[in-house]
Amino acid sequence: MLSFLYSLIIYPITQIIEFSYRLFMRVVDKPGIAIIGVSITVTLLCLPLYAIAEKWQETERETKKKLQPKVDKIKAVFKGDEQYMILSTYYKQNHYHPIFALRSSLSLLIQIPFFIAAYNFLSNLQALQGQSFLFIKDLGAQDALIPLGNFRINLLPVLMTAINCIAGAIYTKGFPIKEKLQLYLMALVFLVLLYTSPSGLVLYWTMNNVFSLVKNIFYKLKNPLKSFYIFCAIVILFAVIYIVGFINLKLTLRLGLSAILLFIISIPLIIKYTKPFFRQLLLPIYQADKFRLIIFLFSCVSLALLCGLVIPTNTISSSATEFCFVEDVASPFFFIKNFFWQALGLFVFWPICFYFLFNKKIKTVLTALLMTILLVSVADVFIFTNISSTMEKTFTFAFSKPGLKEIGINLLVCLIVVAAAFVLLRFSYKFSSFVTAILSIAFVVISIVNCISIKKEYLQVVELNKKETESKVTTITPVFHLSKDKNNVIVIMLDRAISGYIPFLLEERPDLKDMFSGFKYFPNSVGFSRYTLMASAALFGGYDYTPLNINKRDDIPLSQKQNEALKLMPSLFGNEGYKVYASDLPLANFSV
Repeated sequence: MLSFLYSLIIYPITQIIEFSYRLFMRVVDKPGIAIIGVSITVTLLCLPLYAIAEKWQETERETKKKLQPKVDKIKAVFKGDEQYMILSTYYKQNHYHPIFALRSSLSLLIQIPFFIAAYNFLSNLQALQGQSFLFIKDLGAQDALIPLGNFRINLLPVLMTAINCIAGAIYTKGFPIKEKLQLYLMALVFLVLLYTSPSGLVLYWTMNNVFSLVKNIFYKLKNPLKSFYIFCAIVILFAVIYIVGFINLKLTLRLGLSAILLFIISIPLIIKYTKPFFRQLLLPIYQADKFRLIIFLFSCVSLALLCGLVIPTNTISSSATEFCFVEDVASPFFFIKNFFWQALGLFVFWPICFYFLFNKKIKTVLTALLMTILLVSVADVFIFTNISSTMEKTFTFAFSKPGLKEIGINLLVCLIVVAAAFVLLRFSYKFSSFVTAILSIAFVVISIVNCISIKKEYLQVVELNKKETESKVTTITPVFHLSKDKNNVIVIMLDRAISGYIPFLLEERPDLKDMFSGFKYFPNSVGFSRYTLMASAALFGGYDYTPLNINKRDDIPLSQKQNEALKLMPSLFGNEGYKVYASDLPLANFSV
């Protein structure tokens, strides 16, 4: 149950944090700056949620302030059940319920999943080990900056707590003492939780508090949104100057990153000047509450099915044997289940949470956005299928580099699909709901068909392994016969062996050196991949079976091409008159 909740709620946030970290590392290649970049990303993503939380908290404070005099009088005059009944009646008359007080804790509830996701990612990030940043010697360990006798005090958690308290003091100015104590208490809780944590994680949370302090300062200004926008524009302008002039990256990449930053800061202006157009364009779906909700829900479900079931099952069903008995995982359905829970959280749980928090305008925009993403994703998955690359065990492609022509065609199709989505929403929102519902049903059917195929192949592998286990004998009988008066050639493949270690092993073990006298050592060996699945075919079959070349022939199954490669060397020796024996060839028939 806990694993399911983690995949559904926390893992989507972890993916966002990991993606932003790797993106910043790609740009600056400095873990400390990358952590600050992650903090900026998370803060910007949470701003709408914090705005909603602030609005609810303000409503709660105003309501309690308005009702408090009468409540005090009732509590002074009545006691026990009579007091409870009168207070309940008074609350009902004013459309208030004591449970509404929980709205004041919304900002805290928002922080919890982000804290857990950041804690899990940054606490276990090996890349931070031994990396320094400013006065921090090791981001993967406690900072221990202040010596105190035989002990060392961690400075960063204390600094984090101080900033948190200052931000809380600014935010709660004029608030009741109860709300102030709540914030200070939470600051102490985070101090206890993070005091012994790695410096990288504490740096992340410290920067969150710094940005919260900045947010609270701007909130107290007369025109907070305008002031905050000007501040962000100045920061992004300096970031663009730094990227273009001081980062050692390709010019195209620097210009691309700068363009993205400038586009981000231009979004408020774009929204301001295009709002009348989109307001008119989305007016029908804005007015149709029922169909808007249907389109939104089916778009979320369809995206979850597409990314969590259709794509993984399509990939696995193409050669399910490869995903059977992988390390400690026997069934390929383990991977499918994990992908589906994660997709459910990313495309269903969190979008629905956002949807019901906001007003009709935001709901309309979210509906249009989700349906557009869905249709673009469908076009990308089912139209652009010619990917000539090798997929690694992490479900990532090893070297997929499309040309400008492919990129241009892809962008053109995406623009056409986006235009079609808005036309559907503008002129036929009923048909839009029908399209999203049909896509959901179609994705379920495709996934079921793929799962049946995967189940069938998985059972075949299980049965094959069972027969191999039953056929094992305890006595050793001669299998291979070597010639006493002619040349013998023995080819041994040692999986995961590193040939460069052989000279050192023989020097350390003279008995091994004598044992293998007469064998030829080839030091200039080259592998085509780190994994047996992709390297063994080229090792036995040569350059025609390298990961790149073997994927050029897409008219026959990969398992058949693997068998061809494994038989090539025995066939060549057989043609030269050798008596050939082959045994335990790696991934023959793709069985393990």
